[in-house]
Amino acid sequence: MYGMETKEDNLYIYLVSSIQGYVFTDDKLKTGSGSCSPVRLILKKDDHKFVEYKEPLDGMELNKSLKELFPEKYYKWLQSIQTLKTY
Repeated sequence: MYGMETKEDNLYIYLVSSIQGYVFTDDKLKTGSGSCSPVRLILKKDDHKFVEYKEPLDGMELNKSLKELFPEKYYKWLQSIQTLKTY
């Protein structure tokens, strides 16, 4: 998690979601495909019930999507991550 803020009745949580798959090959567990993406998670402030989970769009829409989903300070930070630029 790299940030959190409260807006009206909601808690906005900004984090990086990492998913890793595994496969058995020759009776050995090996890493398979995976992904890593910035995420905006919204919960109700009072009871922390789920409201929304959103990842940015990819390809040509990535930059615009990041700007819409994240506050300016996190948007700038995400833009500075070299690996994300090839996302």
